This record gives sequence, structure tokens and C-alpha cells, in this order.
Amino acid sequence: MEHNNSEVMMKVTQLNDINEQQLNQIMQIWLAGNEEAHSFVRANYWSDAFTAVKQQIALADIFVVMDAEKIIAFAGLADHYIAGLFVKRAYRDQGIGGAVIDYLQQNYTELELNVFEKNEAAFRFYQAHHFKIVEQKLDEETREVDFKMKWVKQA
Repeated sequence: MEHNNSEVMMKVTQLNDINEQQLNQIMQIWLAGNEEAHSFVRANYWSDAFTAVKQQIALADIFVVMDAEKIIAFAGLADHYIAGLFVKRAYRDQGIGGAVIDYLQQNYTELELNVFEKNEAAFRFYQAHHFKIVEQKLDEETREVDFKMKWVKQA
């Protein structure tokens, strides 16, 4: 099903008390998004990490975009580290991820994240939002090149 910007409010909100239904929606978006974006990582890597990530998400600051009562995009932050930014497939390429990053950049003075070199779409997305590579290393678990990227608010 296709959606357009006029249907979806680009309102980013922070979830303060995540309920089980919201957590399950977030985890489904997380799993599908990782499997779609990281075909170069072994298939069960993400499902193996599911339970640990679910526990971490419950502790993170979660920012969401909703369509009616459904979460369609989210970012998880630990301090100023973006542990993940995901948009449901049917809602991609509509500026929703950009709206989330814009919101975070308005509310934080610096942000960091990691992105795989082979995840070219995400890498270009973060570059377009003024993130710069500050470190490049080989991820031990996946054996893939990983970029640490950072954005700092300009005075």
C-alpha cells in the first residue's frame, strides 16, 4: 500500500512509557529493516540479536512517527548515540527518516551512529544530513567495514 506525505503527519514524538504492543511494533520494524538493508550480513544475525535488542530498546530514548495508532518509523537513542533509525518499507522515500533526523538535530548538540559501508543508502542519507566519518573499522561479528559517523551542531 502506498502512502504520501499528506496522509502521514511528520510529527516526531518521544515515547516515555513503551507498552508491549508498541515495543512489538518497533521490533518488527527493526527486524525487517535490518534484514532488508543488510543482505550482506548472515541471515540469522539479526534474529539472533532480537532478544538483546528488545531489552536495550526498553532502556533507550525512543522517538517515533505514527500513522493513526501504528508506529511507522522510530529512532532509538542512548545518550547522543543513534542506535537505530528505521522506517517501515511502505513509508520509505517520503522524508520521514529525514524528519526524524531533523527533530533530533534540533534537540541535541551532537549525534553519533554506526553504519556499514555496504549500506550505501543509509550512508548517503547520513552524509546528506551532515554526518561525517570519524572512524572506520572492521566489525568483529559481521566481518564488515563499519563507519562511525558524527554530527555536531554548528554555532
